[in-house]
Amino acid sequence: MLRLLLTGICFFCSLYMLTFPRFQRVDMSGYTKMETVAKGLSSNCRTESAYMNLGLIEGEFTDYVDAAAALVRRVAHVAGLSSSTRSVIDVGCGYADQDMIFVKEFHVQHVKCVDIIDSHVRIARQRISDIGLSHRIQIEHGDAAMSMNTLPSSVDVVVSIDAALHLPSRESFFKLAYEALVVGGRLALSDQILKKGHITADDAPNDETIERYVELLRVAGFHSIITENITSKSYTLRHPHASTPPVRHSFVEEYGFSIVGQLLGIQGYNSYDMFLISATK
Repeated sequence: MLRLLLTGICFFCSLYMLTFPRFQRVDMSGYTKMETVAKGLSSNCRTESAYMNLGLIEGEFTDYVDAAAALVRRVAHVAGLSSSTRSVIDVGCGYADQDMIFVKEFHVQHVKCVDIIDSHVRIARQRISDIGLSHRIQIEHGDAAMSMNTLPSSVDVVVSIDAALHLPSRESFFKLAYEALVVGGRLALSDQILKKGHITADDAPNDETIERYVELLRVAGFHSIITENITSKSYTLRHPHASTPPVRHSFVEEYGFSIVGQLLGIQGYNSYDMFLISATK
């Protein structure tokens, strides 16, 4: 079944690259198949974006790119990011779109971004270099433990946007984040959390309900825990099978969110709620 699914994705990706002119203009040399998809996604978005989050329908809205950026801004607000924020760790940074917003719009001083996928790191580094922000946005290859490889109590904010679901253990991640944060520092996440009475996706190691999620945060030492169910505003969860939204500016919208969900490893949309979570050390 998985082989058939991957074959179908590759077929449609190939068809798209052959027939869509803007995709054809991207320099594909030196990239793997998945990197090529990412380059095409970046080139085909009106804001040169390559978001990989589920999006948030909030405020002025026209398409997926707006929704993805809106989710990033909500997480930034929940985290309390500002020009006085000295250091941020972003776990599962993807292609670093959110980190550009953190620096450009919220004026944080430094962001350390970590992603476990080689292609994400290579492309993100190039994108950050191209816009001259390498001195403020540091991209590293590694897992959640690697991202917290810093002096204890030295980080102002830890964020993770739609990535914690795929970590080996949220419990371990929360403990690492707590150790890395300064007293008063904040952990801010958007995350897909299993609904009561549902079973987890086959590839998702975390099966906590929101009640268990909050308990794990408390056990790690966090307080002032705030959760907000934003499922009804999630662009992707509201349109899990949409293939032709009214405005199509991105690779994501061209292919439909069910395929993108499979690429991101998110299966069984109906089994998950989307939450914003914040907690303080």
